[in-house]
Amino acid sequence: MAPHSYQYLRLSVSFFLLIIIILSGIPLSIHSIYSTATLSVQKDSVRLSIESLMLNIARLLFYIIYACSFYIYLLKSNEIRKEFKKLFCKANSILPNITTIAGRNALNSSI
Repeated sequence: MAPHSYQYLRLSVSFFLLIIIILSGIPLSIHSIYSTATLSVQKDSVRLSIESLMLNIARLLFYIIYACSFYIYLLKSNEIRKEFKKLFCKANSILPNITTIAGRNALNSSI
């Protein structure tokens, strides 16, 4: 990989991760500000359940950072893709086990 393309790859991956971090952190920040601002407000069960749903959605979006960073690195880097393919293609391959029975070869697949 040429030095220029490596620097471009590193810059583009950093840029994508920064955008994902900002976009996924905004809902959780808004929910934190909202819950602090409405701390003294009397809330009924419907409003509490809606707030709970919004908090769970915000947390889910926040946790997406970790999954997205993996997929961004996997899509952007040829070297990481090669290592990923080697790791999973090698780990998932089933090789036959050849056993000799009374002078003949019997083919048994190992599981």
